[in-house]
Amino acid sequence: MYVCLCMGIDDRAAREAIRAGASTVRDVLRACGSARPCGGCSPVIRVLLHQASAADETSVIRIDQYREAR
Repeated sequence: MYVCLCMGIDDRAAREAIRAGASTVRDVLRACGSARPCGGCSPVIRVLLHQASAADETSVIRIDQYREAR
């Protein structure tokens, strides 16, 4: 499912960014390559962030490791 239609970011990329340590909507968008969001995707990303905070945090990697892997 697409999270951000403007930048073509899907939920898988957003979840990967969150697992890599993104903790805000802005962090997720930056990690996915979007610098200037229109804001339409913010509610969906907030839901993904909330789901991740409720999940097991044992497999979280740092965001700099995620960026290097891309």
